Amino acid sequence: MSTLSRLNTCLAVMALLLAVVVTPAGAATTTLLAESFDNGFGAFSAQGYASTDNGVAVLRGGSADGTITSGAVPAAGQTNLTLSWTQTTSRLDAGESLVVEWSTGSSWSSLSSERSSGVLSVGLPTAAASNALQLRFRVDASSYYERVDVDDVVLTAGDGGGSGNPYAKGPDPTWDSIEATTGPFEVDDYDISSFAADGFGGADVYYPSDAGSATFGGIAISPGYTASRSTVTWLGPRIASQGFVVIVIDTNSRYDQPASRGDQLLAALDQLVNDSDVSHLVDPNRLAVMGHSMGGGGSLEAADDRPSLRAIVPLQGWNSDKTWSQVQVPALLIGGENDSVAPDSSHSQRFYDSLGGEKVYLQLNNASHFASNSPNTTIASYSIAWLKRWVDEDTRYSQFVCGPDAGQGSAISDYRTTCPV
Repeated sequence: MSTLSRLNTCLAVMALLLAVVVTPAGAATTTLLAESFDNGFGAFSAQGYASTDNGVAVLRGGSADGTITSGAVPAAGQTNLTLSWTQTTSRLDAGESLVVEWSTGSSWSSLSSERSSGVLSVGLPTAAASNALQLRFRVDASSYYERVDVDDVVLTAGDGGGSGNPYAKGPDPTWDSIEATTGPFEVDDYDISSFAADGFGGADVYYPSDAGSATFGGIAISPGYTASRSTVTWLGPRIASQGFVVIVIDTNSRYDQPASRGDQLLAALDQLVNDSDVSHLVDPNRLAVMGHSMGGGGSLEAADDRPSLRAIVPLQGWNSDKTWSQVQVPALLIGGENDSVAPDSSHSQRFYDSLGGEKVYLQLNNASHFASNSPNTTIASYSIAWLKRWVDEDTRYSQFVCGPDAGQGSAISDYRTTCPV
């Protein structure tokens, strides 16, 4: 064999190895699946109105919705599974979307249901770490002429810590750092008037002012029944100073019910991402919602409507619906031991028991329904840790919800979790 032939052979082998597993320099991240559809469906099988064209998978609606399903992905023992893909939608009506799901053999669970085009990314729950893991993309549309093109599907796993995680920001966290009233980022703010708000009643926006070219996760927060945003405004700058863009909203009416508040939380996130003074700072694929009382119930509604949310934090949440098994979004539920408006036994605990994803239930010792309406170190620190863990995919914060000191101390009367996370 000539020297040139040997060189070509070596280059071909190297290219094959790089196509199978890529470990970026300085990052403990492994690519478990990468499919560009340049040579047909590759790692996927097709069902219904599905085809490939010019290096994309084309999924059409109609009587046999286009679907592609991956083979089993060896993911046992892996952590911080993250799925990303590009979707381009055409002619989808309201209520139609590309549905992305995962399964380990028993049933399919939703990861995302989005109508818009773009590059999307979503974290998978720890239960997905199995050698039987499969991924499914299917269009939910009524007509053959409605379609979604899917491309560049990538599933990665990694440690999620600061060194290899592009979303991780700030120094290694400590209990002191997450309990502090201000974090490592300076914060600016501005007001969105009720006239400028699209789908909600106005807002205050808080954001890191020393961000440079960085982007951050976006968090929307709703007040409770009959309350204004001033009752939960304290959370805005406190969370933003830890590296988030936070929008604290007023609702259209102070009497809006949880379903409406959920819609308004999502509308606020959409405006934050697409039409705000800080759109350039917000990562549209890393969003979460919080809320107090009916606003907390609204965060459950929002997660049901938009499974691509990274996290929810209902604070003394109220909702007449107690069954949320379809919701897989990681949830931190904070209740109050003496809450007589939304008693934990019929609200926060019931929500926790029914939710399908990763979850923590924390009961504040001797606290009333209105514990979230004034600065509270326990609420702030656990909320920050949860948002950092799931929105920023930063496992340095797992210790605060799953470590030996999690749920300890006189401020907490009950603590339940699906640890490890």
